[in-house]
Amino acid sequence: MGITIGSLVPYGIKIPCYNGPSKLIHFVAYFILSLAAAFVTDTRNELIIIFIIIALISGLIEIIQYFIPGRYASFTDFLVNLLGIGAGGAIIILWKMFN
Repeated sequence: MGITIGSLVPYGIKIPCYNGPSKLIHFVAYFILSLAAAFVTDTRNELIIIFIIIALISGLIEIIQYFIPGRYASFTDFLVNLLGIGAGGAIIILWKMFN
């Protein structure tokens, strides 16, 4: 919910005391979201389905941003979101394999 609101507010939201790259925010947000997915799934297949849904929503958010004043759609942001999802997913799948 926070990612969606933060992504769709006109002209963006600035994070206080943060001057780093916006791509890092994208990566961390989707990384954390994918880690949270582990708490609502029981099987690897369910987890993969949730990752696919998160990726689709991420792409949809980028497309919607094209129509919001002060925002822009970015394929690079989408790719960074996918990297965050993939990194979180890899950690969860490895953790579940060894536990």
